This record gives sequence, structure tokens and C-alpha cells, in this order.
Amino acid sequence: MIVLGIETSCDECAVAILDGDSFVARIVASQVKDHQVYGGVAPEVASRLHIEQISTTVDQAFKQANLLPKDIDLVAYTNRPGLMGSLLVGATFAKNFAWALKKPFVAVNHLLAHILVARYVHKNLQFPFLGIVASGGHTTLMLIRGYKEDDVQILGATMDDAIGECYDKVAKAYGLNYPGGPEVDHLAKQGASKAFNFPQPKLNRRFAGQYDLSYSGLKNAVINQRHQFRREGFDDSLVNIMAGFQYAAIEQLIRTIDRAAHDFKINQVVIGGGVAANSYLRQCMKEKSHLNFFDLPLSLCGDNGEMIAYYGKELYFAQDKQGDSLTVGVMPRVNLFRYQRV
Repeated sequence: MIVLGIETSCDECAVAILDGDSFVARIVASQVKDHQVYGGVAPEVASRLHIEQISTTVDQAFKQANLLPKDIDLVAYTNRPGLMGSLLVGATFAKNFAWALKKPFVAVNHLLAHILVARYVHKNLQFPFLGIVASGGHTTLMLIRGYKEDDVQILGATMDDAIGECYDKVAKAYGLNYPGGPEVDHLAKQGASKAFNFPQPKLNRRFAGQYDLSYSGLKNAVINQRHQFRREGFDDSLVNIMAGFQYAAIEQLIRTIDRAAHDFKINQVVIGGGVAANSYLRQCMKEKSHLNFFDLPLSLCGDNGEMIAYYGKELYFAQDKQGDSLTVGVMPRVNLFRYQRV
């Protein structure tokens, strides 16, 4: 089976073609430079750029794969969650492409694609396992039992800022370039993680689940109150601030993963999303001897077409080869409470 995967949930126009078990095309039209002037993603700019990029990007993918559009057996595209305009561009193109060629198509939840692509990379990854999407828009902990959404149990999520959003806002406040995550990670390696004792959240469990997270307090502490958290004997240098921030941000995530792994007696863990590329997070997870960490290559951490093509194919077969209807819309937000939730 040959699958065309299209990802346009945010600011990356990504296309991949999966032929059997091999990717024969991988194309990403990045918009990072276009959004740097804004210090973050400008939704209107993103959607307009997707309109300009998508046809060319798909054409490049077919040329790279040495295939023709008629060779495609299935079209998979992201329809949730993401920026409304960006999602609409990808969904409209994908559905019209499939309809014109009389091919089936499937709409994909790109949060699940971030996690489930690990089963393409690691053939020994078995259900069930813990999956964490850590990105600029989401910080969500899931128990994954299969490919269908009914097989997914939401264990916890951020109550406010996503971890990647927190990284970007801290970076912007200190004059670093967008995207902020790689900049902070680079600087943190040069600093002392114990220089600052930034606070960990104390969530009211009447309103938050035991695996929920929070990053707004940490963000405000690093931006507005850092002096009161500096430990004696350390200077107020940028590298120390970033090291202290990164330690606190990752520590909360690791602690939550540890608790869920213990409670559910599951030691297989996958982390997807842009923050999965963070070197300190990857190092910490690999040092957890009681956990089996299935890391993703850096190219599959951010938004990409490969995860959409692979997950779309597996979802199609899990649905007994039932494609979706043209009436399927896009969903900028995914209500986590529609899933089974602890």
C-alpha cells in the first residue's frame, strides 16, 4: 500500500509518502523564518503560507518518490488539533486530491500520530504503553492500548501552558530567538541546574487530576521573580537561569511519567512532539533504568508527514479499511474529556 501523508496543523507544511514499510519521500516546507519576526507563530500568516506551499510540496514529494498521483492507495491528513486556517488548507487539499482520484482518505489526530509513529521506528514496542505529547501546544499523558481513539486513555494534561509554550515564552522574555526550545537547551548545557530553586506546582486535586501538570507558575517565576529563587553562591547569569528553568520544567514531566508508570505497572514510554528533541529530557529518560524509553529520531519529534502517513495507514486497517466521509471537518481543539480519563 502507498500512502500520502499531509501535515499542516501549525507552521510546517510536511508531506511524506509511505510505500509498504519504507518512506520514499519526506518533504518539509518550514515557516520558522517567516514567524521569527513575531516571536511566535502568527496563525493568519501560517495559513496563507500553507496555501502557497502545499501544491508545490506535494509535487516535490511525488518527484522524490518517482511516483504519480494515481499510484497512491490512501490519503492521510491531519484534521485535529491545530490552527483552524492551517488545518483547513491541508484538509481541503487532501480531500479534493483523494476525491478526484477516487481514493479513500482518513483524517488523523496528530497528537496520537506523534506517539504512534514510534511503532514504525521500534518494531518491538508493544501495546499498552505510556505516550506523552510534549510540544508548543500540548502536554498530554496517555495510556495507549491500540490505534483507535477508543483505545486511548487520557491520564493527565497541562492545566495551563504547554511545556513547549513555556520554553518559548521564557526564551522570548530573555531576548532569545524563536523557536525558543533549542536556544534554551543550548544555553542550559553551559549553566548550573542547581543555581535556581524554581518552584514546582502544587495543584489543587479538587480541580486537577493526579497526573495533570502546570507550567504557568514556573514561567512567571523565571520571568518575573527569578531573584528570590537564586541559591547562594551562584551568579545571575543567563546560562544559569536557563539551566535552572530547564531542570524545573523537565523534572515535573519526569516525575509525572514515573508516577504513572508505577501506578499502571507499565514500563514502556514514548515521548513525541517538539520537546521530545530536548537533550536534557532524552538524557534523563535514558538514565531511568526501570523504564524502557523508546526515543524518536529528531526528524520525527516535530510535526512531520511521516507520522501522518504511518498512523493513517494503521488507522485505516484498524477501521476495517473504512475511509472517512467528505463531511468530516477540522477540529482546532480536542476535548480531552471525550476520552476515557482518570
